[in-house]
Amino acid sequence: MMGIESKNVIDIPETKVNKPSEQDTKKAVENVKQNISRAKEAHKAGDIEAQVGPILEKFGVNSNQIDKIVSSLSKMSDSKRKNFIESIKFAGEVGDKGLIDSELKDILNIKETKNILEKNAKNKAEINQNKAEINQNKTEINQNKTEINQNKTEINQNKTKEVINGKQPMK
Repeated sequence: MMGIESKNVIDIPETKVNKPSEQDTKKAVENVKQNISRAKEAHKAGDIEAQVGPILEKFGVNSNQIDKIVSSLSKMSDSKRKNFIESIKFAGEVGDKGLIDSELKDILNIKETKNILEKNAKNKAEINQNKAEINQNKTEINQNKTEINQNKTEINQNKTKEVINGKQPMK
């Protein structure tokens, strides 16, 4: 009987279940939140494009410009975005291409101005860093000049000692 019983026993090796660390869990939660945020942005952009896209296309705005406009609008405050969309809808209803052009210039210029301001901020930071490096280099140059002067003084003192001791000074 013993032989049969031993054959019925199933040996299952113990497997370790790796539980995610708290940091891994937080990272996963953050990724989910970011994905939700991206989905909301995409949904918002889709809503905006559905409202203004056909009107803009009707007036000859190409799809790349529409994408830029939608992207800018999705980053605006709700009230500004609502006003812009209402202006575009009104212009579409009355067929006022001039109003649409003016609104588009405003929104595209806002985006370009923002990019210019961001570039200016980066340039200012680089300029300040360069100024700091220049000041550091000036300090190092002054330290080197001081060392050179000290070395010249030592050489002159040594020459003076050699003259006093009756030796011919080294050149």
